[in-house]
Amino acid sequence: MTQIIRSNGTTEEVKNKLTLKFMQGVVGGDIEIIPFGNDKELICNEEGKLQGLPLNVIATKLWIDYYGGADLIVGDVIITDSKELD
Repeated sequence: MTQIIRSNGTTEEVKNKLTLKFMQGVVGGDIEIIPFGNDKELICNEEGKLQGLPLNVIATKLWIDYYGGADLIVGDVIITDSKELD
C-alpha cells in the first residue's frame, strides 16, 4: 500500500503508479528515498528543510519510532512498499 502523509496531518491512499513526475509533484521538488524498515520506503523532498517546508508531525513520529529521535521530517511525504519502486 502506498500512502501520502501531508504536513497538515491528512493522509490519503495512492492508487497511481509511482512515476518520478508524480512523486516530485507530491513532495514539491526533487525526491529523496529513505529505507524505512519492513520493506517500506519514505519519499520526501530532498531540500525540504532548506526550503522551509512545514514540519510533518505524523512522518516525524514514524521516523522516531523506527530510527530514534535523530531527525525531523518536513513537507508532504510518500510511504510505500519497496516493490512499488522497481
